[in-house]
Amino acid sequence: MASLLDIYEDMLQQRVNAQIGAGGLLSSAASKPIETISADPQGFVRGLSYLPFDVLGAPVDIANLLYTPAAKALGRQPSKKPFLGSDYLIDMYSQIAPGAKSTKSGAENIGRFTSGMLDPLVVVKVGKKILTGASALDVFSDLKKWSETGERPRFRIERDEEAGVLRVISGSSEGLGDGVSAVERRQTLSREREVTEGGSGTGLTKEEIDEILADDRLNDAFNIANKYTEDNFGVPYERIDPTSIESNLVKQAAIGRVYEIAVQGDDQYKDLVFQSYQRLMPDVVEASGAKNYDELVQASYEAMARETKDQFNSLGGSGMTFTFHNGELEYSKASDMVQDVVQNKNLNVFRGGDEHEYLKNIDPDTGLTENEMFRAVHDMFGHSIGANTFQPKGEEIAFVSHSQMYSPLARLAMASETRGQNSFVNYGTANAELFKNIRQLDDEIKQIRKKARVTGQPVNEARLNEIADIKASLYKDLKFAEQKSVLLPAEYISPDFNKEYFIPEYLRDFTSQPKEPFYGVHYGPEGLLFADPAFQQTSKIRGEEYGRVGKIEGVPAPDRTYFYGPEMPGVPIKPETSVVKGRVPYQSLGEGQSLYPLAEDPLGLRPLAEGRFPEQPNLFGIDNAMKQNTLESLVRMYGFSGMTGKQFGGGPMSILFEPVKIKRIPIF
Repeated sequence: MASLLDIYEDMLQQRVNAQIGAGGLLSSAASKPIETISADPQGFVRGLSYLPFDVLGAPVDIANLLYTPAAKALGRQPSKKPFLGSDYLIDMYSQIAPGAKSTKSGAENIGRFTSGMLDPLVVVKVGKKILTGASALDVFSDLKKWSETGERPRFRIERDEEAGVLRVISGSSEGLGDGVSAVERRQTLSREREVTEGGSGTGLTKEEIDEILADDRLNDAFNIANKYTEDNFGVPYERIDPTSIESNLVKQAAIGRVYEIAVQGDDQYKDLVFQSYQRLMPDVVEASGAKNYDELVQASYEAMARETKDQFNSLGGSGMTFTFHNGELEYSKASDMVQDVVQNKNLNVFRGGDEHEYLKNIDPDTGLTENEMFRAVHDMFGHSIGANTFQPKGEEIAFVSHSQMYSPLARLAMASETRGQNSFVNYGTANAELFKNIRQLDDEIKQIRKKARVTGQPVNEARLNEIADIKASLYKDLKFAEQKSVLLPAEYISPDFNKEYFIPEYLRDFTSQPKEPFYGVHYGPEGLLFADPAFQQTSKIRGEEYGRVGKIEGVPAPDRTYFYGPEMPGVPIKPETSVVKGRVPYQSLGEGQSLYPLAEDPLGLRPLAEGRFPEQPNLFGIDNAMKQNTLESLVRMYGFSGMTGKQFGGGPMSILFEPVKIKRIPIF
C-alpha cells in the first residue's frame, strides 16, 4: 500500500509536469521536498489539517484577491487576513488549539498545497503562491534548475510577505565558508593566535573584526574573491591599502561634472567618448563588437550583468544569508554591516529604487534582478571585504577593490555605477549646500571636543546629540544620480586615475560657457601684448594674493592674471600700491570672456568649495585660503575663462585664467 509520501510525490509529479513539462523531473533530484517533510513531519501534517479552513475561507480569499488591485489603485491597503478568510479562521482556531498555530514553514506549505489539490479553490490561494515563487519554499524553481542542469541550487529562498523581506540563503562547502559563525572559526585557530572574546562571550569587538578581516584564513569575502579572480582571470585578488587611495574634490569633481553631462544623452558626447575608447582601449571595443557608443553601453552592461550573477553564485557555498528588504533594514553605518557579515553571516540588501535600464532581468532561481545582485556583491567584495565605509573615500576604495573582479568590458559599466555616481553625489553641485552645512556641523563637533580637552570639562553631549539629529535630517535630503546607463570617458576607468580637475580636452566644448566682451585694466611690465597666466606665476604675484596663491601643497590655485575694473559709477579703481609699483597700466581689447559672477554664484560652486575643500590636518589657519583656491579651480574646471568679484579695497576685480590681448594705456 502506498505511503502518504508516495501519494504526495505522485501528485507533486503531476503538478510539476503540468506546469513545466513532463520528463521525469522528480528523479533523484526530487529529494528536497521529501527531505523537508522528513525534517518537519508535524509541519506537513499541520498544513494538511488546514484543508477545512481553506475550503471555508476560499470564497472570502478569492473576493479579497479580486479586490486587491482596486484597493491599491485607491491608495488603500488590502487586508492580508480578511475577516472569515482561511488565514483568519486558522488564527481563530489556533487560539483554542495552540498546536495548530501556523509557522509558515516549508513542510507546512507543502502540506497545505497537497491538501489544496483536493479542492480547486485552495489551489488558487496556496498553489498559485508556490507556482509563482511567492511562498517560503520555491519548490518548482528548484526542480526546474535541477532538471535542466543536474546541479543542486546554490541558494534556498525564504519569503516573508508580512515582514516584506526575501532571504536568499546559501549552502556551505568544505573549506570555504562552512556555515559556522566567525566566533567558532576563530576558536579553531586559538592555538596559533590569541583572540579575546567580545564582552558578551559571543559578540565580536571592532578589534576582533579588524583582525578577522586582515587574516586571509578568516576573511570569507577575500577567499571567495581571490578564488574568483584566479579562476576567471588567472591572477590573485589584490588587497587594497586604503592609504593608497585618494578621494577628494581635486580628483573627482571633474568625474562628477562629466557624469552629469553624460546622463543628458547628447549625441556629440556619445561620439567623442566612443572615439576615446577606440583610441585608448581598442581591444575592448573590438571584443565587444560595438560600432558606436550605444552599442558599447549595451555590451558593457550585459557583460556586467553576466559577471555580477557569476559573482553572486560564487557566494553559494559561503553560508551567507542575504536579506533583501524595502528600506526598513538599512544599516546606519558601514561598521554595522561589517559586524553583521562577519559575526552573523548575514547581509541586508536594499531592493527598492527605480528599474534599471539593463540590470533588470529577474533570475529564475532567486527572483532577484541583476541590480539587486550587484548591490549584494558590491557590499561584499567592495565594502565588507575591507571594512570600507559608505563615505566618499570608502566608496572610491570599494570601486577600486571590486573592479578587480570584472573584465575590462564589464568594468566600463561598473565604473559608471560606482565611481561615476559617487563623484556626482559627493563632489558635484547637486548636494553642495547640504555638504557645506554638514561640514559646519562637523567643525562645531571638533570645537566642542577640543574645548573639553583644553578645559578638562565634560563634553557637551546634549549638543553632540542635537548635532547628530540635525545631520541625520540633512542626509534625508541627499540627492542621488539619475538612474541612466552611461559610460564615462576612457581616461576615468583606470583604478589608478588621480589627475587634478581633469576633463579631457575633447570634452571642453561641453563645459565652455557663453562669452561677452570684457574690458579691464591690467598692471604689468613694459612691452606686453598679452596678459598671459603662463608668465604670471607665484613669484610675480604681489599684494594680498601673494600669501595664498600656490602656497598650499595639494590644493593648487590655477595660474592667473588680474584685471581691475571695468570702472563703475562711483566706484573708482584702486589697485594696491604693491601691485602698481614698477608697473604700467594696460587696457584689455574687449575680447569675449566667460567670467563667473562670484556674487551671484549661479552654479553653487562656493558652497561646493566650502563643503568639500580637501582636508589638510597638519596645517592650521589656512581654511579660507584653501576654500578660495578650491573655488577658483572649480570655476576653471566648469569651463569659465575667469571670475569676477570685488578686490580687497572694495572695487571690481577680475581674475583671468587664459591669455588676454591688451594695449598700453598712455600716462599723461
